[in-house]
Amino acid sequence: MRSQGIAHSLSAMRGIPLRSAPAVLAVGLSLVLGATACGPPGEPPGPGGTTTPGPAGTTATPSPAGTAPAFTEDCYTYDAQVLIKSYAAGVWVIRPDHGEELIRVHGGPADGVGDRALAVAKHWNTICYIGRGNPFNNPDFVFEYWRDQSDFYNTPWPNPQGACGTYNFNTLQVENMGGGLGWRVTDGTRDLQHFASQQDANNGRTVLTNYDELCKIDSETPSPDVHPADITYNLHL
Repeated sequence: MRSQGIAHSLSAMRGIPLRSAPAVLAVGLSLVLGATACGPPGEPPGPGGTTTPGPAGTTATPSPAGTAPAFTEDCYTYDAQVLIKSYAAGVWVIRPDHGEELIRVHGGPADGVGDRALAVAKHWNTICYIGRGNPFNNPDFVFEYWRDQSDFYNTPWPNPQGACGTYNFNTLQVENMGGGLGWRVTDGTRDLQHFASQQDANNGRTVLTNYDELCKIDSETPSPDVHPADITYNLHL
């Protein structure tokens, strides 16, 4: 189940043959550790998985197949060779050395969540977001996906700590959760990702059609109102 681009998987799920990515988005998505518009250069760095502006995003270039994505992507390319992690006040931050923050996860100084986040990020050279800056100010509505395999791509994957499971990409649908609670993408049997808007959910569905597995690094905020802040990643079918 290893993709040639973006992956969203754990080591236990590799070995399943690849399929061709749908023409609707031939970006070769690889790993997914869950933003629309990116913060412009010069804004203070913020985390992926939160709604604070993160690294200045760029529109992703077309895949080697030459097919442009169906929507303007919010992506940031980095050098996996120089990624570092830092910890303060219950938060692990992953970023390039002397670079801007890519993602953050909540946890204790010795629980290993920072190591897992770093290991995932090192497998790629590009991270993309759907849902940054969402009006809910809720990290649960931020979806991360990854691509451009790094030189570390064939190194061991982190142990799965959190939900990781396959889904049916042929039955993906976008649903309104009602009550002003946002939108979700589901395959009819399980919720895969929540989004703040229908457009974000449609874009997320486009991405998810390139995978058959969704994994995440568990991350819980200390907020009494907003708890999930998981980092998502996928494995290409």
